Amino acid sequence: MATRMVQLAQPKPNLLRFPDRRSVYWLDELPPERNGSTTALELTPHWSQLCGRKRLNSGFEQSRSSPQWEVSVAALSAYPSNRVCYLALPRLPTVGWEPDRPLLASQTAVASPRVCQLACPKWRQGLYSPKTSLAPPHPAATSSQLQLLAS
Repeated sequence: MATRMVQLAQPKPNLLRFPDRRSVYWLDELPPERNGSTTALELTPHWSQLCGRKRLNSGFEQSRSSPQWEVSVAALSAYPSNRVCYLALPRLPTVGWEPDRPLLASQTAVASPRVCQLACPKWRQGLYSPKTSLAPPHPAATSSQLQLLAS
């Protein structure tokens, strides 16, 4: 057991001492040096077709040659079905819908003291004091659009 411990305690051998070391040992001499690439690339017909320019249909190119497109005879004589006519009609509003109905609940709502407390800004020690006023130098005027949205 001591000999095994001594063997494991030895440093590992440096395998990079022999940089030309081959993985095949049964050769009598080294293989010849190759100058070019080891893999010969061959372009198959399918790959060359994929690399080539995309061919468009001749009818598509003719129709796109001018900005004015011709309407086919079949499209000129087409007549929509009853289902298409039904789907083209605008949808009517529901029976109980009123277009200019006022929002009564929001106009009569009263804020509770807790909501008023939560609406106030929180003052932190050291940053701001509640005694200093952060009011703008001149009062801001609201636009008529903003007043309309607020009501």
